[in-house]
Amino acid sequence: MGGYNVDKIEMRHKVDVRDEFDRAKKNLYTIGVGKLIITKCQMIEEINQTQYKALQQVGQEYRILSYPYYRNEKYLIGMEEKDMMDTVALLCDYAEKSGEVAEEIKHSLRKDEKLLQTLRLNLENLCVRKDWLRSRGISDNQISRMDESLKDVLEALPKKEKKRDKPWWNKDVDTPSVN
Repeated sequence: MGGYNVDKIEMRHKVDVRDEFDRAKKNLYTIGVGKLIITKCQMIEEINQTQYKALQQVGQEYRILSYPYYRNEKYLIGMEEKDMMDTVALLCDYAEKSGEVAEEIKHSLRKDEKLLQTLRLNLENLCVRKDWLRSRGISDNQISRMDESLKDVLEALPKKEKKRDKPWWNKDVDTPSVN
């Protein structure tokens, strides 16, 4: 009989959580804030023109990631609304510790340039979606706190952005489709 692997969270990318067991009590027996942000920001998917139009029709164009190097006929979408809102909440709640969280994220992604690239694209997308965030009830004060944290995190992360024109993530994951 096969067992469960609790050492990693596998979605679009694999997030190694082995080191979290050493900090279990400090993290209230869950993963730390940095790893939680990584898991929230790991969503990325390729869609075509028809799917893009469907995304617009349901008001989800805020998920489109800005990445000019990808295939011309395709679009990249990132986090869903719930993950964006969770990430904003985490960035706001831990604004005073954003340097520490930034270092945790940097350390976690030091050997995973693909996940780093996905995380960066999703966080950069949050930076440019302030009007959308306001439309969801996020206050200017919360946006300011988020911006402070985002700045710390993005500055801490290396800019090893490889220009990729095909998927760099796990495509064999069940996700809701955009029709």
